[in-house]
Amino acid sequence: MPERTHPTQADEALRRVQTRPSHAANFLTTIVHALSDRRIARQPLTTAHWCAATDAAVARVLAGLCQHAAADTVVAAFSGLPPLRDGETCGERAIILQAAARALR
Repeated sequence: MPERTHPTQADEALRRVQTRPSHAANFLTTIVHALSDRRIARQPLTTAHWCAATDAAVARVLAGLCQHAAADTVVAAFSGLPPLRDGETCGERAIILQAAARALR
């Protein structure tokens, strides 16, 4: 059989799936954007900041997923994250989450 020189539709679809960030990476990236907001980035991370950022991520990333896929996404996103440090700012946590999101791609 001769070698193909052009990718098939299936090859192209597989390439797109493999290069697209995972739901967990998108979830973390959405939180990163909220915590990186210049109005709060230098403020200590509070429960209110965290809840607002995760609420935005849930609405944007998890809303269209079934319950099991959404739960798996959250577990994958938060597994292995270092604990918060006393006085950690929103911006510092955003940097940590961004690195975790890159690792999940």
